[in-house]
Amino acid sequence: MSTDASAPGAPLLSVVMPMRDSSRYVAEAVESILAQSFGDFEFLIFDDGSSDDSCEIVRRHATHDRRITLFQGSAVGYAVWLREGMRRARGELVARMDADDVSHPERFARQVQYMQEHPECVALGADVMLVDPERRPIRLHRVPREHAEIERALWLASGPMPHPVVVLRRNAVLAAGNYRTDQLWAEDLDLFLRLSEVGRLANLPEVLLEWRRHPKAVGSAQRREQRYTQNRILADARKRRGLAGADVPLLPDLSIARVEDLWHDWARAALGGGHRATARHYARLLLRAEPFAPRSWRMLVRAALGVRFTRPSWRDRQDLG
Repeated sequence: MSTDASAPGAPLLSVVMPMRDSSRYVAEAVESILAQSFGDFEFLIFDDGSSDDSCEIVRRHATHDRRITLFQGSAVGYAVWLREGMRRARGELVARMDADDVSHPERFARQVQYMQEHPECVALGADVMLVDPERRPIRLHRVPREHAEIERALWLASGPMPHPVVVLRRNAVLAAGNYRTDQLWAEDLDLFLRLSEVGRLANLPEVLLEWRRHPKAVGSAQRREQRYTQNRILADARKRRGLAGADVPLLPDLSIARVEDLWHDWARAALGGGHRATARHYARLLLRAEPFAPRSWRMLVRAALGVRFTRPSWRDRQDLG
């Protein structure tokens, strides 16, 4: 189904949020959208076959705010619903949102203003604060600002445009082919590379979203499959652009991250960001899980004393699961 974004009465912005079994967090996510200082939007929520009461929570909010529309479907994957959301959106601009994240109140106001002032921009992101499942701060995730820097980082799949905080120009997305549903767990990388060929990418230099990280998130649980897809996407982009395969080397394989590895990385990153309470929390969990491992005791001492590491680990530069 396609809609005309220029139809009378259409909002300027459409918000597209897929969800699945998100009852623990979805109320907080929805409320952060409804509390935006910019209010000219519709909120399209697509349920990916939830078995919990996520839909009931959304319906309760929808009874008090007519901007919300809930679409219930089967478990077909987020990329399918993102593609459908882009088709159904009536706004000229489309904001992404995930059901476990929290948008800052001025997010839409800042992003809409920038997009209106920069018509050449087809996708706009921002810095995000990485938080744990309980919203404990882990670290600030700074992103490159300008198109050339962002595009270079896309070739490294280093997360230069966190997907849940992006605002997209709908016509540009549709002209580029919309979200592709065969790019397993990397549909954002695929879309951003294609958009970079038709317009400019940019990021705002301010934190506009709390990006919740989970031990079971895609970046942790399906790392190898995701990396395989990323390399396939990069190969496809090289072919589109007429680049030789050697110009952009394949990304190295990633090992599966255990939950203890994530606790270690979160503690380390939290120390680097000055979030000592978060660091102490995960240092204690690590020690309980690995009481005889030297790294557990080293981390506990560093967290207790607030001693930061002198240089980041390679995973500190990623999205930490």
